[in-house]
Amino acid sequence: MKPKLCMIGNPRSGSCLFTFLLAAGFDLQSKFQPFYPSHESIFAYRVDTQKVLDDGASKSHYCVMIVKDPRDVTTSFHPRTKEKGYARDLDKWVVNYELSLQLDDKVHMLRVKYEDLVFNPSDTQDKIAAFLGLSIACPFNECHKHFLSLPLEDTEELSVDMGGVNPLLTTRVGRWKEEQHRERIKQQLAATPEIVDWLIELGYEKDNKWTEGYNV
Repeated sequence: MKPKLCMIGNPRSGSCLFTFLLAAGFDLQSKFQPFYPSHESIFAYRVDTQKVLDDGASKSHYCVMIVKDPRDVTTSFHPRTKEKGYARDLDKWVVNYELSLQLDDKVHMLRVKYEDLVFNPSDTQDKIAAFLGLSIACPFNECHKHFLSLPLEDTEELSVDMGGVNPLLTTRVGRWKEEQHRERIKQQLAATPEIVDWLIELGYEKDNKWTEGYNV
C-alpha cells in the first residue's frame, strides 16, 4: 500500500498555495495516496495536524509542513472573513506548531519555510523532491500556469483564498512590519510572549531586540 502524504501547517501560512505547488510540481499519485483517498481534489492532501495524530501517525505517513513567520500569520486577513478582523492569533499558532512536534519521531517529516519557498523556489523544490523521492514534474516558478487544470471541487477557492493565479510573490513576506499592524503585534506579543523564543528557535530573529519598539 502506498504511504499517505499529508500537507500540514497553520492557517494563513500559505498552505493553500503550497498544496497547489506540490500537486502541480510533482506526480504525487505515482508514489503516495492522499490522506483522504475519496476526496477528489488536490486538497485531499491538506490535513489538520491533529488528524494525522488521530490516524495513528507512523512511518507510513509523509508530512510536509509549511511554516511562515508567525507575525505575518497573525497580521493576515482571510479574504472570506476580512470584516471579522485578523484571522489567526499567536496562541493558536503556538498550539498548532507544538502539536506538529509530536509528529517528528512518528512520521517522515519535512518543514518548509514559506519565505524559502517564494525567495528560493528552485532550491526548495529540490529539497522537497529529495524528501519525497520524486522527480520534478514542473518547476515551482512555473506551476501557477497549471493551477486551473488541477482537480478542484470549486475553482472559486483558488481565486478567493489565494487571490487568484499569480507567480510566487515575495511581497507577502514581512508585512507585519507595516504601521497598520503595529497595535496588532503589540497586543499579540503581550498575550503570547513565548513567541519571541519561537522566532529565535525558527531563525526568524537572532534575539529579542525587535520587540523594543512595541513597549512590551
